[in-house]
Amino acid sequence: RESLDQGVFGFDCVCLIKSVLWGWNGSLSAAYGGAVYKSNGVPDVNADKMLDYCTEVSSDFEGILPGEFLWMKGHCGIYVGDGLAVECTPSFADGVQITAVANIPSSPKGYNKREWTKHGRLCFVEYPEPEKM
Repeated sequence: RESLDQGVFGFDCVCLIKSVLWGWNGSLSAAYGGAVYKSNGVPDVNADKMLDYCTEVSSDFEGILPGEFLWMKGHCGIYVGDGLAVECTPSFADGVQITAVANIPSSPKGYNKREWTKHGRLCFVEYPEPEKM
């Protein structure tokens, strides 16, 4: 509660994702930073259950698209591209942070790395069609 008075929002891994999908925009003048509970068809579920709301779930990370849901038992994040993820975790820097996706051999150096179990496309997100080579 004290952090809210200082303009700080608190998340865990799945609440970071749900809050953005619920419209969180970091507004200090809006209730819950702009998020509207259970809006946009996004349910209030845990990290493991959120995987059920993904299509094209795979443990092969070749061809992963930015915005895809990253999952390991009890934890989740979002792939942001270029071998990087955003996640909220007490590991590493303790909070919302950018980490390297260890499943992608070309992920950049200089970041803490995490190996994920699966990834998939959240049904609440529109993904661009992969470019054809």
